[in-house]
Amino acid sequence: VRVSTLPGPYGENIVLRVLNPKAIAAGFAELGMQPWIEEAMAKELAKPGNLPSFSPDGKFMLYSAFGSDTDADLFYIPLAGDRKPVPFLQTKARETSPQVSPDGRFVAYQSNESGVEEVYIKLFPSGEGKWQVSVHGGNWPRWNRKGDRLYYVEGNAIMEVEVAAHPALSLGTPKKLFSHQPSGVAKAYGWPDSFDVT
Repeated sequence: VRVSTLPGPYGENIVLRVLNPKAIAAGFAELGMQPWIEEAMAKELAKPGNLPSFSPDGKFMLYSAFGSDTDADLFYIPLAGDRKPVPFLQTKARETSPQVSPDGRFVAYQSNESGVEEVYIKLFPSGEGKWQVSVHGGNWPRWNRKGDRLYYVEGNAIMEVEVAAHPALSLGTPKKLFSHQPSGVAKAYGWPDSFDVT
């Protein structure tokens, strides 16, 4: 069983991602989730995908889920109103790891549309535009708190890209910050998917 947890943007909720839900002893009700969250999460977690993320203002939850005709696609759920999943990006490629920028205007994500996992940015919530961030492969994008840097994993290295969002989005050249030796523990893409940037 692999369990990932993510706190809500203000710490009042958590999201759990369990790859084998039959193996856990506590259900959503025992965790104290509000009924509408319990219902939405139970439905969405029944689909394969990866750990969700929240928009910085706490108004949206983003996640990837596998479709019947596509690989993993990106969706978001408004956490107010009807709370129904909204497709953000659906293609034949695999899109995962959505992360909303601190100003809420962009989503960084990874996709294998080129045949290699790379990091891209699109406008949020419209899904318009597309900017490629990584150039030699990239996984697990993370914004810094100011939104002027984007970090991602490339092999055994953490990469950094400068981001200027005003008046229009422009990206710097990726640069390697540091790398690590393999630990001997199996990890997807060489790093645990729970790393974060402050």
